[in-house]
Amino acid sequence: MALAGIIFAIGLQRGVESGRFWTKIGPALLVGVGIAMLLSGFPIEDVHYGAPHSFQGWIHLLAFYLFLASSTLACFFMWLRLREDSLWRGYDWYSLGTGVLAVLLFQFTMFYIVLAVLLTWLEVLATRLWVITRREGASGA
Repeated sequence: MALAGIIFAIGLQRGVESGRFWTKIGPALLVGVGIAMLLSGFPIEDVHYGAPHSFQGWIHLLAFYLFLASSTLACFFMWLRLREDSLWRGYDWYSLGTGVLAVLLFQFTMFYIVLAVLLTWLEVLATRLWVITRREGASGA
């Protein structure tokens, strides 16, 4: 899943029009999401609530916060990038709404809901990218 996240970020970099330098930050942050998924895959031994007590537990916790920060910031930067591409019309506002919702839910410490919202956002963008590439592949054949 982590490698797929990094490949997805590269696909978005290539599959979405961009003009300005700062619009490239969104896909770069999504590489951070892939790295966070890789780091969170290590097995943890402290399966209780509270502060982690092992090295793996700390890595897992830091990866979770890296995922939250990278994906939430990516929502805002992808909003800026998606609004420049007519193939992604509507997905720009979805990205902005997802980022705002993630920030609001994080304020109320609803971590699992934030996680579900952000993972759903990633899946929606991945599905849209897949549809666009399939359509372009069919028209080019």
